[in-house]
Amino acid sequence: MHVSPNPEMTRAVREGMRLYVVECASWDRIAEALRTVPAGRQQCVHELGLAEGFTGAATLAGDAGALRRWRRGIALYRGMDAHAVLDVA
Repeated sequence: MHVSPNPEMTRAVREGMRLYVVECASWDRIAEALRTVPAGRQQCVHELGLAEGFTGAATLAGDAGALRRWRRGIALYRGMDAHAVLDVA
């Protein structure tokens, strides 16, 4: 479990892990979670924490499909067309 002096980072890592472990989140759900990032200074911290939590848990589990879902969710979040997201490896 990630421990940080920054409570936003700790919360975001837990949220990322929950997206993977509990929800088995689709790329749509990942993009939705990224859109709920608070504006301001903590935005980058929150995005990094979500990534660390989700991809860290998926890597430990050896789940290549989940890592692909994360990359597709990021692409969708950044504005890629829903059909083009399918081409993201």
